[in-house]
Amino acid sequence: MTLQTLAVRMAVWGRGANLRLHPHRCRHTHVNHAIRLGVDLFTLSATLGHSST
Repeated sequence: MTLQTLAVRMAVWGRGANLRLHPHRCRHTHVNHAIRLGVDLFTLSATLGHSST
């Protein structure tokens, strides 16, 4: 499945639930929850695939 196919499917699922659902929004939500739970930024950056921390 391509990223575009995933994005389209997520948008359709989101509309069914009256939500704006997109892959980047899920990534953003994950980061916010991780920070609130106390995950250190170095670990979070590594799990997100950032090359420079």
